[in-house]
Amino acid sequence: EGKMKGAQKVAEKPKAVVGVTGKVVVGMAPPAQGKSKSALRREKAKQKKEEEDARKALEEKVLLAEEQPVKGEATGPEAAVDPEKRGRKIKKTLKQIDDLK
Repeated sequence: EGKMKGAQKVAEKPKAVVGVTGKVVVGMAPPAQGKSKSALRREKAKQKKEEEDARKALEEKVLLAEEQPVKGEATGPEAAVDPEKRGRKIKKTLKQIDDLK
């Protein structure tokens, strides 16, 4: 105190903040109205991750659709069947359909 040469002027008075309890806290910033920066960052990262997961799921569906053969194409055990046997079977089913009509 001995080194102070005189009264110093305070440029700005600290604002009084009323907290949740109703008490005034001098020098504290007013309570934030929105969310904190870290909460906003977390939400943004979560949304980005969800969008990425949705995009990957869509890509997987597209790849599976491309890998699956068209219904008209024969694959697996049907491809191993002799074409003559297949033809006879088709004729038999067509004959049964005609009999039902």
